[in-house]
Order: sequence, then C-alpha cells, then structure tokens
Amino acid sequence: MLNGYLRVGFLLLASVSVALAQQPSGLVGTWVGKVQGYEAEMKLVLNANGTADDDGELGTWRVQGNRLLLTEEGETVAYNFRLQGLQLTLSGGDLMAPLILTRSGGAGRAQPAGPAGGGSQQPKAARVLEAIAGQWFYISSSSFGSSERYLNLCSDGRFSENSNIYSSGEAGTAYGEGGGGTAQWTADGDANQGTVTVTYPNGKTSQFQYQRGGGGLYVGGRKYARYGDGSCTKSSPVY
Repeated sequence: MLNGYLRVGFLLLASVSVALAQQPSGLVGTWVGKVQGYEAEMKLVLNANGTADDDGELGTWRVQGNRLLLTEEGETVAYNFRLQGLQLTLSGGDLMAPLILTRSGGAGRAQPAGPAGGGSQQPKAARVLEAIAGQWFYISSSSFGSSERYLNLCSDGRFSENSNIYSSGEAGTAYGEGGGGTAQWTADGDANQGTVTVTYPNGKTSQFQYQRGGGGLYVGGRKYARYGDGSCTKSSPVY
C-alpha cells in the first residue's frame, strides 16, 4: 500500500513537471469572461507551476498543440484554445458554446498538489453547471385544474423551488402553493444529463436527476421550459 502511495505521488509530481515544461507563458495569468449565450461570469487562473483554479475547482493544466488540458479530481477535459492578445477563447470539451475570456491580471497564488495518499485539502467552491443554470417552469392542466412548478438554479449556487396548484369543482375554486426558501445546489454530470444535489440551510440534502432535450430540462419525468437566465432576476415567466 505504501509503495502504491509513493507511486501515485511520483506520478503527480511528474505530471506537474511535464505541464510546466510544455505550457506557453502567454497563457499564464488570470482570465475572466462568459460562455456565449450565458450571463454568469467565469474565472480561470493558470499558474506558472502548472496548477489551475477553475472557478474554485483546483487542478492542473498543460498544453498539447492547440489544446488546453485541464485536470480536476483525476478527470481531464481538453479544450481548443485561441490566444489573441489579451483575449483567450476556449471551445469544445464540456462547453456548449465558446468561452471568451479576457486577461484581468497575473497568475494567482500557486496551489500545491497536496500530499500523496491523503491529507487536508482546501474547500472547493460549489460546482455549478452553466448549461442548466437558469429559471425553469412546468405547467400542467386538466379538467380539474392546473399546477405550476418553478425551479431556480442560479449561477451563484442559489436554489429555490415553488409550486402553485389551482383546482375547481362544484364547491368552487381552490388555490394552494408550496415550496419557497433558498438552498444551495451543485451539479455532477454534463450539459446533457446528470445529478443535481441540493443542500438546505438545516444541512439536509436531496438529489434529482436531470436531462436536456427538446429545448427543455427534464426533471422527474416533467419537461421544464427556461424563462430566465442564471442571474435569477425574473419573478415569473411574464415579468
């Protein structure tokens, strides 16, 4: 087991050394920008020692030809990149659209790879998948009434849900609502499908599966339509 840890540690050091040897100095620095079609700002820090900070996700980076390789938690994603002066454009990989970044400063504080075989790690920021960030709603109706459901998956990690139920009958019309309150959400998956984890203020968590298709977001067998972006500033689909 100990030899295994030593082997892992050696490989980690070797990968960082290779990254340092290959990376062009023109990419080193702090970059901020947005994915085309999305409002949330993203930040990418590429340090000269081969470490990277991708919106709070720590990892390593290196270059192969015209591709930028980011490795986080053992998973490597390759992006095509184009560097023009102070502008860096990334495409491909797990991006739905090009990410256009502008240099905002030098490299950040280098993050060590950490001790092999375990050890304390710095906390990571909530991972939010911009492909599904936004405000979503679902409406169903029948002869007995209608129901509305709302999901707010905000780019800053806030989560809230609400539902409205309208029913009618011989006794008259009834109205009810539920949900409310704000929690935090993270996503594991890609732009097409995955799992959202919601953490509530009391520490409890819940999860639900999502799937993109037909221009909407499928959750629990229901197709939600987007009515707002990740800034979550709209109070309803019509306001």
